[in-house]
Amino acid sequence: MHFIKRIQWRYWKDLIVPCQQFSNLRAASVFYHHTCQCQRYYTTQSTNAIGMASRSNSKKWKSLISNLNQLLRSKQSSRDDQILLHKLLRKFNTVQQHDIKLFHDRELLLAIWIHSKADQQQPTLLQLLLDECCQRASKFNALQIATLFYSLGKTATNHPTLLQQLINPFLQHAHNMKWYELANISWACAKLQYNNPLIVSKIIDLVQSNIHTITMTDLIRILYTLSKLKCDVTPLLGHCHDRFLQQMTKCPPQDFIFMLQLHAIHKHRYNDTTFLQQTVKYLLKCDLNFFNIQDLCKLLQLYTTMSYCNVALYRRFITYILSKRHKVQIKDVQLMLWSCMTANYQDRKWFQPVMDLCIDKFTLKGLTADDIVTTLRIFALTNCSNQVLLDTYYAKVLQHVDSFSPYHLAMTTWAFAKIGYLKNNLLQALDTHIVDKIKQFNAQDLSMMLWAFATVNYTPNPQAIDILKHRLQQLDQFQAQDLSNSAWALSKLHIFDKEIYDKFAHNLIIHLPDVVSPGLSNIALAYSWQSYLHKPLFTQLIDTILTQESNLNCQSIANIAWSFANLNLNAPAVFDVLINAGIKSVHAFQPFELTTFVWSLAVMKRFPLELIIYVLKPNFVKEIINSNQLKDKKRCQHQLYQIDLASRLECSEIPNKYLLPQPYHQQLLSSFIDQVTNKSQLHENIYNELISIFHDQNCHITNEYKLDCGYSIDIFLQYNKEDLSSRNGGTSNADFNHDNFDTSICIEIDGPDHFLLDSTELKGPTEMKYRHLDMLDHSVIQIPYFEWNSINHAQKKEYLLEKLRNC
Repeated sequence: MHFIKRIQWRYWKDLIVPCQQFSNLRAASVFYHHTCQCQRYYTTQSTNAIGMASRSNSKKWKSLISNLNQLLRSKQSSRDDQILLHKLLRKFNTVQQHDIKLFHDRELLLAIWIHSKADQQQPTLLQLLLDECCQRASKFNALQIATLFYSLGKTATNHPTLLQQLINPFLQHAHNMKWYELANISWACAKLQYNNPLIVSKIIDLVQSNIHTITMTDLIRILYTLSKLKCDVTPLLGHCHDRFLQQMTKCPPQDFIFMLQLHAIHKHRYNDTTFLQQTVKYLLKCDLNFFNIQDLCKLLQLYTTMSYCNVALYRRFITYILSKRHKVQIKDVQLMLWSCMTANYQDRKWFQPVMDLCIDKFTLKGLTADDIVTTLRIFALTNCSNQVLLDTYYAKVLQHVDSFSPYHLAMTTWAFAKIGYLKNNLLQALDTHIVDKIKQFNAQDLSMMLWAFATVNYTPNPQAIDILKHRLQQLDQFQAQDLSNSAWALSKLHIFDKEIYDKFAHNLIIHLPDVVSPGLSNIALAYSWQSYLHKPLFTQLIDTILTQESNLNCQSIANIAWSFANLNLNAPAVFDVLINAGIKSVHAFQPFELTTFVWSLAVMKRFPLELIIYVLKPNFVKEIINSNQLKDKKRCQHQLYQIDLASRLECSEIPNKYLLPQPYHQQLLSSFIDQVTNKSQLHENIYNELISIFHDQNCHITNEYKLDCGYSIDIFLQYNKEDLSSRNGGTSNADFNHDNFDTSICIEIDGPDHFLLDSTELKGPTEMKYRHLDMLDHSVIQIPYFEWNSINHAQKKEYLLEKLRNC
């Protein structure tokens, strides 16, 4: 650059000519000619100088990239090498766009590879490098394309433009690629979840046409990574299994793990038991020193995932791992715990040392929040009930809770709730930290935390609820499962805000196709508990349920039926699906699930004979009555009584021999009558008004009257019709001396709990009660809260008298 400045000075120096020298035209012409020569000289020399500088810069960056490549590939590096590496990386991060333009293709791809290998690199630099690759993609050869795909996978960079630019070059050069290059491309596509049909089909075609020449390692890697993209590779699995079994003794441990991972992915579509038997047989005889501790723990996890648990194999692996306990890491202990607990091997003698090792590892210093929370998650997934382990982790959580991230707080709360091990001081500690960090929670953290609190019926403090409501206004990041769990938890915790539920409904309608059957039942429950029939949501929910008939489990069947019955939502197609699924699974129901399901059908006037016979048969009823551990025993008895009553009153097709025998009928009736009811302020006000109307008459007014059929009546009024007709505006015109009453009226006071939200439509159970009272020839006066609240005090007596006269 100094040379350029010197030329620049000489050029301008020649131009400094006094104007007085131009005495004639010839002199001016000479000056002009001289000026042009100087300008050409300057331009030529400047261009040469810039070219020399560019070549100099190019060599400098080429040397830097080469040195970084060697240092990063070096397996053994000294402290000086590390210092040099960090120094060169800092220099590497200063690369500018004009420098990148000078890179050759090899240097450009090496620079991207260096970026993928080194830590804490500038994302803007990677973007510049990839943008340059977009310009050159069409000229890359097979190795360069494979290298670029691999680097994108390593940096987890999904660059749509570049990936699109690489499709045609890949298709052009794919047949010239080596198998490991194709395996790297397949791996990168799986890592980026880039399922391009042209690339995937080309790789599958190449594998199928060269199935006998591809190496075992590359075949396993390609099939495994394509499976991660949800490609159907089952036609190739048979050949892959056969070749693996032939070469099993020569396969490296990593291939063994990849092969089992591949089998685990396809276990539902291609479950080759013979293959698993052969691999276990080999592992029971081979030298375990061939594997490291991490490999053995991973193999245990994979066999457990595939539900192929061999006691001898577990014992051999665990015994060997425990003999090398000084090499065992916490992650290895976690895999052993999960495998043994999931396989139900907690009662084996060799499992106790695993628990001891777990406790020992967690007494060491340097324990991280990830270590604690991951292990707790394993306990939750395996329903761990070991008090020693749980107490140990409980103490560790209290010790480290200050350092927990939002994810750690949410997962810890979820895990302890799922296990059923939540103590008050732990809840309070978690609640305090959740309030401090709730603004940092992502959607999954929020849904897990809400689910946990709802599961143990713990309501967060008001401050947390206010922040939570604000956070739940932003539902765009919530996935299907997050939405269904959060809606269920909010409703169970009695946290209701119509605006939030409307936003939940709007997002749920979009995500319903991705919700599995337990999530569908949770959505139905969430809105049913709040008596909120959101019609657009439930219209979509009905369609989704009909598409998941085969996936409905017993709990989902019962919950959906109850939700629809409570909302008085008559959906014949849904109830047909539920009845068919329920009949097929009748023996798999828990008693309280089955009684809830059949009761819900009765509410909706559905009486499938197979289910009615099953729940009213003496053995089932006797089990309900005599059980001491049954969940919601009283509610089950009340539902059974109402099923029997509804069957007698509403379904004459059911023969009497299938209804409850008299002893059981009487026993359940007594339980039904003994229900405790609560009087509202509305109830008291109406009762007092009736007393004032009939204070001077011969009548009888009873609060909470029990009819012979078992139903409780809010106010039961007995009087003489003749006496009432003589009254005018609530005043007395005569004395009444009748000893016998000729009229009895059931007065039902229906508060908001008897109606759907913002509606005058009765809920299902209330409507069934009115139906039964009518069939039993009882005169009923219904007083809805919205009618009573809409009139002033002076009109209330006349309102009641009018109701009585018209009854």
